[in-house]
Amino acid sequence: MKRVTGPVALTIPSSEVLLREIEVPLVSSFQLGTLLQYEAPLYVPIPLETARLDFRVLHRDLYRARMRVQLAIIKAEAVEAALEQVRDGYLEASAIAISTRSDTWIARRPLQLPWHLKWFSKRRRRLASNIAIPLFLIIALVAAAQHWSYRVASDREGDLILAQSQAVGVEALRQKLAILNQKISFLNEVKARPSAGQITEEVARLLPDDAWLGELNINDQTLQLQGESVRATDLLRIFSASPLFANVQFEAPLTTAQGQNDQQFDITMTVK
Repeated sequence: MKRVTGPVALTIPSSEVLLREIEVPLVSSFQLGTLLQYEAPLYVPIPLETARLDFRVLHRDLYRARMRVQLAIIKAEAVEAALEQVRDGYLEASAIAISTRSDTWIARRPLQLPWHLKWFSKRRRRLASNIAIPLFLIIALVAAAQHWSYRVASDREGDLILAQSQAVGVEALRQKLAILNQKISFLNEVKARPSAGQITEEVARLLPDDAWLGELNINDQTLQLQGESVRATDLLRIFSASPLFANVQFEAPLTTAQGQNDQQFDITMTVK
């Protein structure tokens, strides 16, 4: 059925309409609506939230600065019932025809819903629920994702702190291990070196019978021999042939004592 787009006036039984004539100060139409917001509770026998109101000016007394106003009071449930009938007929109401004994006047304000009813109508509530539920789910998902990411970040931060502390401990252990390795290497080197007894025994074995030793000094890996020999120059060749010694050389020139054939020698060498 084609929807009527023109204005349609509702007809509400006169039993559902309460008419009151009141007298108020002479004001403009705009000010009259504000004034009646305060005056209406004195003349409306039902709660204002359950009533629909409209008014019209019957007479203006300029001499007395007063005006007579007719106030129409309709129950909200009666207006809603009439609107439902109109909607069932695919029509749209724009006013209410209020009949009096003398005439009929068109009231439009009763169809203007109060702001709280307008904003919280069934359609708006349905629309709000259709939007609010997905929005709530989205917000909940975002909050859950943020909480999860925060937990993951906290766990990662804790793991990082633990790893850093462990790294510090590992680095300290690595340094200690390096020091121990150096000590072990040094001990191995020392252990691999010939002992003083071995050096002394090798010197005694190599020294010829015509030579005698006056002084033997062992300083780390350096061996110094001082004494006398008939053939001191042969000592360089003899000690160089030993596997324990290297870099055999005279530390000072050979000298010969007056009236003797023995040569005084001062030989240094490196102990391998």
